[in-house]
Amino acid sequence: MIAFFSEALPPSPNGNAVMLHRLLKNNEGFDYCFISSYEEFYKTKSEPLPCEHYYLHEPIRESRCFVFAILRSVFRIIYSVFSLAKLIKSKKIELLVVCTGDLIGIPVGYLASRIKKKPFVLYMFDDYLEQWSGLRACFARYSGRFIIPKADVVIVPNEFIKNKLDNQFGIDCELVRNPSCATTKAEVNIITIQENINILYTGAIYDAQARAIEELSMCLKETGFKLNIFTSSDVSDYKFFQNENVSIMPFVKQSELEELHQQNDILFLPLCKTSNLDSVIMTAAPGKMGEYLASGKIILAFVPENCFVDFLLKKHEAALVCNTLKELRDELLSCKEGRQDQGRLIMNALELSQEFSIEINMLKLNTVILRSVVVK
Repeated sequence: MIAFFSEALPPSPNGNAVMLHRLLKNNEGFDYCFISSYEEFYKTKSEPLPCEHYYLHEPIRESRCFVFAILRSVFRIIYSVFSLAKLIKSKKIELLVVCTGDLIGIPVGYLASRIKKKPFVLYMFDDYLEQWSGLRACFARYSGRFIIPKADVVIVPNEFIKNKLDNQFGIDCELVRNPSCATTKAEVNIITIQENINILYTGAIYDAQARAIEELSMCLKETGFKLNIFTSSDVSDYKFFQNENVSIMPFVKQSELEELHQQNDILFLPLCKTSNLDSVIMTAAPGKMGEYLASGKIILAFVPENCFVDFLLKKHEAALVCNTLKELRDELLSCKEGRQDQGRLIMNALELSQEFSIEINMLKLNTVILRSVVVK
């Protein structure tokens, strides 16, 4: 039995949970179960995977008192370590895969696996060392620098995180891309000169996405484009929420995304730097990138220069990539006028999307997991 220990469980709209759902939905390479330490994600089972789900209960409720909050965190770590170790023994878990997203998940998973002498696999969907602020950042960097080099295997979604960890710790990480949910081969869809052009964004919205969407919304009136956003996030506090050219709708199931892509003209990939998460943004691998590439639609990426998304899409000439507001406005106007290189960009995107196929990356994950079990 392989256990995936994650803050969020499939099919939660959380990005990590979505990726696990895609990689494991049709996976018959090994038996697995899910373990979570957050009840709100544990209860989200609109499209549950055929496996057991376990929840590590919170021992003490949260407190606003600083001293008590610190003591609670220490006790929670100790309690979670022994609870997880007990679960590993009772469910005969052979290998533990710990996913990033939760501050204490990595140290808890590492300690529990070592207590029970089981292989510890770290799945770094994000840069754990850089995704926190304040005291949490100190804890993550201290614990991460100790644990990451000691992991039996480290899995990463892109070359930027892989190279960073290699430079920092001298470890050779396994590359498993965030897979696309595309199930059919798309045709090339070129935008012709027209008045009504619809831009689509699907997914969670945090500060990094919100800032990029804010800048796009400022260009909509000038171009006459419409932006359709499907998200599970609460965006009522952002300025674009009041923009008449922006429509906000509830997030849809994964099975409905392909049809949604075909109903729109441009797929928007937003990512802006934020004051405390610059390093995370530079190595981020948005889960939706694979399905955007496979859609047969033109992709409009508004991202920081030299980040992973910028590097990959420019290298393969697979999208309209903008690093400044002026570039964004110019690209929108070029689309309105019916630019000539759309077909080439879309064909390049379709070719690149093969690297993000579920079959290829599921096989990679299976190989890594089964090899780790054999050499334990």
